[in-house]
Amino acid sequence: MPPALARRAIRVTGLVQGVGFRPYVHALATGLGLAGFVGNDERGVFIEAEGAPDRIDRLLAELREHPPPLAQVTAVSARAVAVRGGSGFTIEASTSGGRAATIVPPIE
Repeated sequence: MPPALARRAIRVTGLVQGVGFRPYVHALATGLGLAGFVGNDERGVFIEAEGAPDRIDRLLAELREHPPPLAQVTAVSARAVAVRGGSGFTIEASTSGGRAATIVPPIE
């Protein structure tokens, strides 16, 4: 019998835009065999990840403990959402609106 699937909506805040965070999450999630997506908005990075619960837990641990070199993660939160099924992990286009609540690194 295959393992039960879970899906979590994840929010990452801090210096997480303009530092390669979305491709980093995509590589992690793909390597863990998770389905879902990653994107960013004025509040930071948002992720929905679906797969075996232990794989999602591993993704959360990696986000907290080993972010990309230029990132500065201040918080990672997750909540359970309904399983949707499907396969593959995609990078969503950036969204905007409202005041930015994230830190963006200076351009040198």
